Amino acid sequence: MIPLSLGQAVAAYTISLVVLLLAFVVGRAIWRTFRSARQRRRRQIQCVLCGTIYEDPSPEPLPRCPNCSRPNERTAPLGI
Repeated sequence: MIPLSLGQAVAAYTISLVVLLLAFVVGRAIWRTFRSARQRRRRQIQCVLCGTIYEDPSPEPLPRCPNCSRPNERTAPLGI
């Protein structure tokens, strides 16, 4: 067994808690970034006629392109 004084044990415990908290905060930030990017990609639509990529958060199945007013299906944009 490794001989530790009470002060060393408390310091090691405190350092491990700080490292664990930092890892949790960084992991959560990375997870939120990926989640928001995935949601943004779901809202992006590419017009088949003019090629414009636009965001449409509405739930309608055939949103109209803001550039040429053509209705488009919700599929993944081709250039992304």
